[in-house]
Amino acid sequence: MRGYLANRPERLLFLLLLVLWALLTLFINSPWFGHHDANGVWLGAAARNLRLYGPAQITLVPLLNRAPVPPDIANYYVNHPPLIVWVTALAQTVFGDYEMSMRLVSIFSTMVSVAAFYVMCRRLYGDRHGLVCTALYALTPMIAYFGRMPNHEPLALAFIMSFGALFVAWMQQPTSRGWWAMVVLTVFAVWTAWASLFVVLALCVFALWAAKPAQRLPLLLLGAVALLALASIVFFYSLQYPETLDRLIYAFSWRTSTRSEISESFTFGVFIGETIIHLIADCTIALLVLALLGFVPALRQGRRLHQAVLLAFGAAGLGYILVFRSASYVHDYYKIFLMPFLAIAASCAVVYVMRRPRWRRRAEPALVALFLVSTVTAILFSSKWYEPSRDRVELLLAEKIAANTTSAETIFTNADFNPPLEYYAFRKMVWNIKPDEVDAMAAVAAPAVYLDCAWLNDPSLPPPATPAEALAACTIIHLPR
Repeated sequence: MRGYLANRPERLLFLLLLVLWALLTLFINSPWFGHHDANGVWLGAAARNLRLYGPAQITLVPLLNRAPVPPDIANYYVNHPPLIVWVTALAQTVFGDYEMSMRLVSIFSTMVSVAAFYVMCRRLYGDRHGLVCTALYALTPMIAYFGRMPNHEPLALAFIMSFGALFVAWMQQPTSRGWWAMVVLTVFAVWTAWASLFVVLALCVFALWAAKPAQRLPLLLLGAVALLALASIVFFYSLQYPETLDRLIYAFSWRTSTRSEISESFTFGVFIGETIIHLIADCTIALLVLALLGFVPALRQGRRLHQAVLLAFGAAGLGYILVFRSASYVHDYYKIFLMPFLAIAASCAVVYVMRRPRWRRRAEPALVALFLVSTVTAILFSSKWYEPSRDRVELLLAEKIAANTTSAETIFTNADFNPPLEYYAFRKMVWNIKPDEVDAMAAVAAPAVYLDCAWLNDPSLPPPATPAEALAACTIIHLPR
């Protein structure tokens, strides 16, 4: 059996994909309270608004409101491309308004990206090396956890890896059909995530080193297509939302600054330290160590195309997190675009050692120990990220609010800002309002309700011990008009 599988890498790939599918579907319908599950709130709200109100009423620009409009004021979102919102809305239409529906978009996308990554690596290095490369890429918390996260990254990687597989084939044997297929993938990728622009431009620039003279103009034109796709998004948004340019300039200035989204300033040294912590937790110790060891051999042993692809993915992933350093400082999943570079470099280290009998005898136990420590560490980190329980007080409270109020009412509360609560209740909520302030606030927002969770503003009251007690301690008061 061992020899049967060893001679058929595609069968091992199938087993790898089965394992990854099992990891991606863990707690597939869990609520939006896990690590970075806030992305599920904003994306779910935008997709829900598109389904409820329709393009004719709210346009195709993503609308972030977690509550009905009105009484909430429309909050358009142009900081990211819109394709993931549209695809998520379609998934909700087909599968229902569940967390599972949104996660399936990312899960399917991740499975496509892993398969396409294997094809790209196989075309560069061969079947077995490609399988090693894919295993190092897929079996990490970065892919197994964030590959299921509703957001731009999984869908973008599906387009990027498919582009990469076609790109390598086109570099080896150029055809007009292959070039036009890359044009289509470029447009879809850029309309999904800004990071796609970094990858496409980097591949086109670095590949000039490995290209034949007749390929250089098509490569430059492909880069131009990526830039035009970016311009088309801005134009598309501006036609429907006049404040687009101002909002984009503000968002770019903020996310490229040294002040994080949690209003914490940081130095470049602190940024590097935080990035290393994110990489260790999300990409695993083994992948980082092997990538450092394999980078130089990968460049020395590879042909020009190998070098171009490796350097392009490294430059794109690193450039993305450096340019958008404020967002990257807070969001560890921004490093997901470094994964192709890390996996390729790490695989070159493994293959380089295993193909040398004198080194292999000593390297095998070292690799086993490294992967064992890395796997245990990864499990310890990532196991804390999931939130499988649906008995959280926020969910119970959201049900209570929805059952005892109408969508036209504004909910004033002494609770702290809690986006998932507002999303699940689907009510306009105004936070941190003390009981003696509510009358003045409600006078300009009728009809109104006050959600009084007494222990929040009375230090003498102990916090409830269970979700049920917390729910019972929260009172809904309908205010007179």
